[in-house]
Amino acid sequence: MKTRFIVFFLPIVMSLSIGFGQSGIHMRWETIPLSVHQGERFFLTEIQKELFLDSLKGVLINEGYLEVSLAEHLLTQDSIKLIINLEKQYFWKKITITQIPQEIQDKLPALVSDQMGLASWMKEVVLASENQGYPFAKVSLGGITQDGDSLAGILLYEAGPLIHWDSLEVLGTSKTQVKYLQRLLGIEPGSLFSQAELNRTSSRLSRSPYFFLVEEPKVTFQLRSAKAGFNLRDRNSNVLDGIIGLLPNENEPGKMLVTGQLDLELYHLGGKGRDVTF
Repeated sequence: MKTRFIVFFLPIVMSLSIGFGQSGIHMRWETIPLSVHQGERFFLTEIQKELFLDSLKGVLINEGYLEVSLAEHLLTQDSIKLIINLEKQYFWKKITITQIPQEIQDKLPALVSDQMGLASWMKEVVLASENQGYPFAKVSLGGITQDGDSLAGILLYEAGPLIHWDSLEVLGTSKTQVKYLQRLLGIEPGSLFSQAELNRTSSRLSRSPYFFLVEEPKVTFQLRSAKAGFNLRDRNSNVLDGIIGLLPNENEPGKMLVTGQLDLELYHLGGKGRDVTF
């Protein structure tokens, strides 16, 4: 499931207008005050530079610098200097949590009142929800108020419908039975949907001596239930090995004895994970 979370931030002012040369551009960058961040990077394309700046702004936002202005200064034809002016650093004074079910809160780490800690905690809320039957849960931050460098807000939680596992389905050409697959994966119909449980199925199936997992599992949601489909292809693991020979019959001169040995190994009989050797 896709994780969705929103972190509150103020507008970032940008002043970037310098173009690229044919061989890329070297950028030195530093923050004011200087003690926060500084460094150097080389970019072949404008897109590379923009991706780096987006990542850098995300780091600064997580550190509480919600008001940032960027200014570029041309040093040479292929070299620029980026000055990042950091305004006031903000801190979370109070975060009110609403409507998160207790069974989900019990699985969450302690909430840290800084930008990075808040963003990580909101992500953990969504992950915990996905593993407790709420794959469509959303969490957002609202009711923001400011008092100097202190912020207060309310975490808004939408659980979405409660989803249970309905059944599993064997796709492809495998003869594997659904009941065997349920025992192997530990997914019981009627139990709460868990994204983590679904994520573990690929590694478990890849270790099976009986079949291959052709593609990633598919999940369909119907009303308040989830159905998982697994495209499997059986391995050619059965063995039939034998040898036949002729020997003189010592008890009846002039006649021959037919001798031999047969090794038979049959695996995954009936698609139920049963093996027979003879």
